[in-house]
Amino acid sequence: MALDYDIKQDLRFIQGKDEGKVEGIVEGKIEGKIEGIRRALKKGKISFVDLAEIFAVSIEFIEKVKKDMGLL
Repeated sequence: MALDYDIKQDLRFIQGKDEGKVEGIVEGKIEGKIEGIRRALKKGKISFVDLAEIFAVSIEFIEKVKKDMGLL
């Protein structure tokens, strides 16, 4: 007798799927911020303090993005 079990109805499967969605959303938002920061840094007309305020990140985060771009 075969066991017929719909994994998509399993509580742990649903929890894992929901957690993955949240992680994806967070990662997407961070990537969006990084891209915006990169564009602003290429223009070179805005301070780190202003960028940190606009994108709601730390100045250290801005510095890391700039360093990763090879501009520091």
